[in-house]
Amino acid sequence: MTMLGSIRRIGAFLTVTAAALTATGCGGTDSSGSAAEWAAPAAATPTASAPAPIKKITSACALLPANVVVSVLGSSSGTKLTAEEQPVDQKDSEPTLGCAYESKGQEAMAINVVALRDRATDGASTLDTIARKSGAKVTHLDGLGDAAVTYVSDGTRFLAFAVAYQSDLRVVLFTGAPVVPVAKYKKLAEHIAPQL
Repeated sequence: MTMLGSIRRIGAFLTVTAAALTATGCGGTDSSGSAAEWAAPAAATPTASAPAPIKKITSACALLPANVVVSVLGSSSGTKLTAEEQPVDQKDSEPTLGCAYESKGQEAMAINVVALRDRATDGASTLDTIARKSGAKVTHLDGLGDAAVTYVSDGTRFLAFAVAYQSDLRVVLFTGAPVVPVAKYKKLAEHIAPQL
């Protein structure tokens, strides 16, 4: 199975997880009829270096350009990496966007992005479910989004993290070579997280 195949399998799993959370009463909207409004903290001021969150994600590759990947992972002077937007996977109710990063016809890394509607508070439980289903030894990562995990399965490194945006939960999943240090994948994820 290719990394993109693995990532699509996890993307489909995220949608199933969201449905399961709804069925069991976890997360979702307030059923009491009261409308909750988000208000920015008074002391919050945007910094010039942090991008504003994207209202609607329309491209996975735009979140992480190939030149950023090359810069973080390091390369020889002749290394070329291309980012190829994958067809939107709309088999489930939540569209999944994907980007494959290739060098010399070989997939080096891939990302998948899905926005789970009305799941803003389910970051930790969603990633715990992914971790449990992986069957692998999972490491929880601090300081990345609302929750983050990483593990190796079937010879592939997985790093998943979640960020709440309004009522949605935006989940990003990286797949790549396990020989690349987790710190480098985390640095790539830190490039994406502020945009979510």
